[in-house]
Amino acid sequence: MGITIEQLEKNMEYLAFAISTRPDGTVYLPIYKRLEKEISERNSQMDTMAQIMMKAASYSGTGAT
Repeated sequence: MGITIEQLEKNMEYLAFAISTRPDGTVYLPIYKRLEKEISERNSQMDTMAQIMMKAASYSGTGAT
């Protein structure tokens, strides 16, 4: 099983703490940005799948109109 969005968000919280409290915290910015991008992409994919499922549920099977 892959890493969940919740796990990614928890890691972002940890990184936010490290970035804001460590003298060298800025070295973690690329990792933070990568997690942010991954979460955004996964949320977008879930939104797209929800739209597909709604369209599929309303499909009447009569062909394109």
